[in-house]
Amino acid sequence: EGYTEFRGGVRDESGAYRRPLDAGRVRSLVASAHGWSPLGPSGVAGGVTVERTTLEEGVPANLGEAYAMSPHLFADSSGTDLGRTLARLEGAGGWMLGDWGLGLALGHESWDTRTDVTQVPRSQRASRSGAAVGATRALASGRLMVGGQARWLSQVQAMSINTRQAETTVYMLEGYGEPVATRLVARQGYSRRVEREGGAAGVSAQIEAAGVRWIAFAEASKLAERQSEQFSNNPPTDRWDARGRALGVAASGGAPDGPSHFVARLTWARVTGEAARAGLEEEGTLFGATESVLDGALDVRLRTARGWQGGAHLSLVRDDRDRRDRLARVRSSLKSWRPALAVEGARDLGETLALGVGGGVAWHPPEGGIPDPRSQGNGYRTWIGPGLSYEATPSRTTSGVVTLRWRSARGESVAFEARYDRATVRGSDVTLPLAPAGSRGVWNVAVRWAW
Repeated sequence: EGYTEFRGGVRDESGAYRRPLDAGRVRSLVASAHGWSPLGPSGVAGGVTVERTTLEEGVPANLGEAYAMSPHLFADSSGTDLGRTLARLEGAGGWMLGDWGLGLALGHESWDTRTDVTQVPRSQRASRSGAAVGATRALASGRLMVGGQARWLSQVQAMSINTRQAETTVYMLEGYGEPVATRLVARQGYSRRVEREGGAAGVSAQIEAAGVRWIAFAEASKLAERQSEQFSNNPPTDRWDARGRALGVAASGGAPDGPSHFVARLTWARVTGEAARAGLEEEGTLFGATESVLDGALDVRLRTARGWQGGAHLSLVRDDRDRRDRLARVRSSLKSWRPALAVEGARDLGETLALGVGGGVAWHPPEGGIPDPRSQGNGYRTWIGPGLSYEATPSRTTSGVVTLRWRSARGESVAFEARYDRATVRGSDVTLPLAPAGSRGVWNVAVRWAW
């Protein structure tokens, strides 16, 4: 049988606990439709998503990925509200040809971000396309499965700022040095173009023994980013190149719809990137970053004959981030063990209704060192320093979720879900300069109709 789901939801995020390039408030409205259908030994799946987001209460960033590893980004002082419309289309197919399995997935999304009525109009247009292909081969009478996969991603962004009767200041952020400020008076403009191209390839293996399914994988990836002025011939270009590796193993036992089921996984990933600045190519790499993550998790699900269901999720993440700015002669190095625990329970309320309640908590206790902002300039203390203090400040995130589901005798179901997450600063013996305060909360409310 196939499966079809329509979903509508709202999201509202706000609070003082944020970084300087984050919007003070983010509100989103999303609608989507997804489905899959078997075709004999094969199958197809696809979906479409439309999202409208409003960025409010101070929005200085003009890049869609302000806190990625790349140091190249810019911000402006106008801080006017932005509205973003995003559309995503994706599809996939899988085919079985004897002992061979083949898969192909394609996706594309575009978004348009712009101000409404303002003296400093800002806009951003972007599109991103991706594809993934894979092949598997069954061996040992189907007990062993080996495979390979490859992924490709391409993204283009064009951003611009125009001044009418007002003035604004644009800041180029290039690592940990003092941002370069450019004052735009009336009827001046500023634009940037960002191009990203990336890919990944890997291998995997799966074997089942004693009722437990084991999966292992290895993957290598790379990403190239180029930034330049938008309306120039052969403009000077900022460069960012990153390479990554990932390894992982997972085990699962029991049937997902049976009385018990568990999934355990352990993954490791490491990414190293190097940046070169326009006009300083002869200097070579001026900014380098290395990030690694060791992520372990265990999920357990239990179901009783009396209509009770329960689940628990336990995870522990080791995060290492090291960034070096040769030009500014400073670096940051942060490490943390981030434990998290979540539990949930559900109960059938008669033949058609079910109610679920869950909650969780996660901790972020970083340690290490960041540059002292008291020895830096005003631009650094405004745009860069608070973000580093945010990453170096201990915090705790708590969450709660309630789900109510109705299911008909024909197999249709309607589910309502409300979730709230709240991040707060934890007490520490050391108070960092420019450290964030307060809290930040996120509401997610959704309705799903499926059959």
